[in-house]
Amino acid sequence: MKKQINRTIKAYVIRGAFYVVVISIPLLLLAVVLLGTSSVPSNGFAQARLKKEPDEQRQIAREQWERLRVQGEHGRIPRDAVRRAYEQKEAMPFRPEAWAELLPKGPGFSPEQAEQLMWTPIGPGNIGGRLRSIIVHPTVPTTVWLGAVGGGVWKTVNGGGSWSTTTDFLSNIAVNCMAIDPTNSDVLYAGTGEGFFSGDVIRGNGIFKTTNGGSNWTQLASTANNQNFYWVNRLAISPPAPGVLSQVLLAATRAGMFRSTDGGATWSQTPLGDVLDDVLFQPNDRTKCIASAHYAGNTYYSTDQGLSWLPASRPWPPSAGRVELAYARSNPAIVYASVEYAGGKLYRSTDGGHSFAAAGSGLVATGASWYNNALWIDPTDPNANTLVVGGAVLYRSTDGGTSLTDIGGPCELGLCTHLDNHAVVNDPGYNGNSNKKVYVGTDGGIFETDDILHNPTYWNSLNHMLGITQFYAGCGTASSGTIIGGTQDNGTVRYLGDPEGWRMTSPWGDGGYCGCDQADPNYFYAESQGGMYPHRSSDGGTTWQCIIGLSGCTTGTGNCPLVDFGSGNWIAPLILDPNNDNRIFTGGLRLWRSDNVKQPDPTQVCWLPIKDSIGSNISAIAVAPGNSDFVWVGYNNGQVYYTQNATATVPTWIQANNGLPGRYCTRLTISQTIPGGFSRTIYATFGEFSDNNVWKTTNNGITWTSISPNGRLPQMPVYSLVISPSNTNQLYIGTQMGVCASSNGGDNWSCTNEGPANTVVDELFWMGSTLGAATHGRSMFTATIQQ
Repeated sequence: MKKQINRTIKAYVIRGAFYVVVISIPLLLLAVVLLGTSSVPSNGFAQARLKKEPDEQRQIAREQWERLRVQGEHGRIPRDAVRRAYEQKEAMPFRPEAWAELLPKGPGFSPEQAEQLMWTPIGPGNIGGRLRSIIVHPTVPTTVWLGAVGGGVWKTVNGGGSWSTTTDFLSNIAVNCMAIDPTNSDVLYAGTGEGFFSGDVIRGNGIFKTTNGGSNWTQLASTANNQNFYWVNRLAISPPAPGVLSQVLLAATRAGMFRSTDGGATWSQTPLGDVLDDVLFQPNDRTKCIASAHYAGNTYYSTDQGLSWLPASRPWPPSAGRVELAYARSNPAIVYASVEYAGGKLYRSTDGGHSFAAAGSGLVATGASWYNNALWIDPTDPNANTLVVGGAVLYRSTDGGTSLTDIGGPCELGLCTHLDNHAVVNDPGYNGNSNKKVYVGTDGGIFETDDILHNPTYWNSLNHMLGITQFYAGCGTASSGTIIGGTQDNGTVRYLGDPEGWRMTSPWGDGGYCGCDQADPNYFYAESQGGMYPHRSSDGGTTWQCIIGLSGCTTGTGNCPLVDFGSGNWIAPLILDPNNDNRIFTGGLRLWRSDNVKQPDPTQVCWLPIKDSIGSNISAIAVAPGNSDFVWVGYNNGQVYYTQNATATVPTWIQANNGLPGRYCTRLTISQTIPGGFSRTIYATFGEFSDNNVWKTTNNGITWTSISPNGRLPQMPVYSLVISPSNTNQLYIGTQMGVCASSNGGDNWSCTNEGPANTVVDELFWMGSTLGAATHGRSMFTATIQQ
């Protein structure tokens, strides 16, 4: 057993991270002890542990946290919330005075031009984010489109050498699937809303269409603000046929199967009303198609272009889940199914998907196949025995599934893919001989191999200025210009000034909050999901040490003995004291403080619980600039507390949420005025698609005033608030749809419609006079105060 564990650990550490497939949480802790100080290779990709089995509770925590941030006090989210927020944002006038310190100076700039020039994308240009769809132009294979689940549609015309997007300011850029018209390659469709139930999914708003290859996109009116199209999981277009002009477009959504014969202008709902994940047309026969559902492993087939559907006969039990399907182009009677069952199993049909049997050994064990599930069959193999199946790991079989080979590539040579595979697509000129090019879409962006059949398979990253990384947080040091940020499934990443030179640093799955030591730019702090495993770097982010330390400095031995921080939020707050670079606060059910985070021996970093649980997780922490004793904490249930003796062994806490909403407190910010004093302006921001998400108090919470009442800001969650270092009345907020600003303390607001994008901005941070914006889907942007 020990040998097997060590082999498992070694296999996944080579991939640049600790990615646990079959070992339990206690063994994960063992691995932490074994790994100790960690340094991720510059070409490595950090991965999260599997998101369902054996760690289903972690995934539930992630989903609950994401929903908490957007739902109302009664747990509801309005059906038209995203559309309404978008329309309100678009209707707001741009107020140049609200952005005056960031706008470029000089004559000749219109407000729109200045707004566009204000924000600079800084990448990562070499570390992608999650994408689930890839389309290769059928006759110009250097033109490729992809859909990012939080970053819109991107296009390259030079085979991935560079990418661009025109979708930043669509009403929804959560692109989950795409389809290209086989009769006109300038016509593409993009379905929004990632409906595979992962924790950070963004609800969509219908289907978008381009008729000029992606230069412009238009929302299909028939799908806009239509709950049937909030989660579009797959699109399929019927193959061409002689004399047939109209194409059939099928949309598999959470609400069932929908069918259009007029390019999406109108839709009819078919009798197939399951929560659907997949739909495909038979490559050579437009009358036949297959589909699958998310629950119970249901699989269906149609012989009348999707008008009616029949259940397929299958050997897997009703306890199965998601099913990914693929036709063999060389012999469309052969269909493979990758099924979420017993860790992942592979099945084969020889009658076009009407019935299935186990393929080879049947066992794939790709893991988390409800989340990452991809299939590709070699179109030149007449027996359809050569295929690729992707889950957490990418496998190839040349004997119909009897044996499987890991083809993720050698990371030690910098020629591997990222884990978590969602799409596998071949070059249109693929012939199995002179052209064996295949693309994969992953949680780390897009990769390409020139020989999918070679062993080992070598992969090249095509993430060249593909700005789709999903950040949760970020910070930077003014003296060095170094920025770090916690990301979804790419750990904590580091920026040293080159947009294509970002590097993985802390080797954990989902990176969370970060701490940047302004006094000593060598010190950085990071965490993983759930507030787990706080880490420290003392060499500028090159290597990291676990600083779980000892609870209350009681006796203990071993490397990184676990402090029981409790069950924190998926992304739990971790705040470096701006007045004392040896102190950090972090919060789960209780608030914890360490006063010796620079202790040379990481096992002697001490953590003291300084606030007991109130039955709700801590969601926000703020330490007053100039006064470490003045600390505020906010909770998931909207309660807010403060103390005036935070450095005491047992601080005294005062509840201060009189009049505040009873929903998720996303951020607390304390003004910099009156250094050392306890009377300051405190700002509190909240989630939910509603009014009154930004509040302030000048009397320590005796009374609060909403500075976002009806009409002053769009009705959308606010995730971050920062105060300008040059003007205490100048405020910036990160929201569900970009950044907004006020130059008069919140009396009125202006939201940018030209930058950075209509995407979630999870954190804003100052790095001297430069404002950083960490987005969840469009990477990171900066704007600098103009002198």
